[in-house]
Amino acid sequence: MGVLLLDNETIVQMQPAYRCGFGTALLAKFGNGTADGCPQQFPNTTSIFGDGALGSHGGSGLSGVGGTIRLGELLPNATPIAHALKIELQHQWYFGLHKLATDSAYNGGRSQYMWPATGSDSGSNKAPGGLYGGSDPNVAPGALLAIPLSAANTVKTTTVVGARIKAALTTYGGYIVDDTGGGNSVAICMEADVNAEMRSQYGYAMTYPHGVRAAVTDKGHALYTDLLAIFQALHAVTNNGPTSVGGGGTPLVPKKPPICGSK
Repeated sequence: MGVLLLDNETIVQMQPAYRCGFGTALLAKFGNGTADGCPQQFPNTTSIFGDGALGSHGGSGLSGVGGTIRLGELLPNATPIAHALKIELQHQWYFGLHKLATDSAYNGGRSQYMWPATGSDSGSNKAPGGLYGGSDPNVAPGALLAIPLSAANTVKTTTVVGARIKAALTTYGGYIVDDTGGGNSVAICMEADVNAEMRSQYGYAMTYPHGVRAAVTDKGHALYTDLLAIFQALHAVTNNGPTSVGGGGTPLVPKKPPICGSK
């Protein structure tokens, strides 16, 4: 959960956030300097004028806000999504076994992650294999995945939502911020209300409320087919880093200007 405070600058992040019942107090776990970092610590507050990297995703330490598909971004007449997405994969199947980074007390001794992540899942380094069972060392928390421009025309989509997600993952890519947990292979992170917006606009959504069978989790659905083709076309950007964000080279779109009010 991410909350923008009244100063229009400070974001408070937490994971998880919940209520014990309708109308009861909001309860949340925080990560800064506590054992509730899920598993690594994270700053409880960040500024929208910062780099946007750190936050409450427990499997990476990355932002719980950045990369989220927001209300309106999947509608037919909206402007193209103008930011990288954040995605999740099933760690047992896809995340690489190799140690990639320096472990520290901050991340509980875990090292199967890459920039801009600050850690990986609890138990990911436990022998033999830990939580991760993938063979590609370039697929791990923090990795940037994208559809190469040379392959974009081979990825066919038939839905508006599929086309918009494909365009974003081609132009900006998507960061691995967490794992999906047992039973799910992939996920795309969105504001919760985007599902209601999709259901109103298209008659289906990424998930469905209890008793409503209108979700793209059903195989054979047109958007399911689109998303399957999109994820199968993703490649790891192996030269993404703090001095070559997005992999370096000439970007497909101009760099954004500074946020109004930033220093």
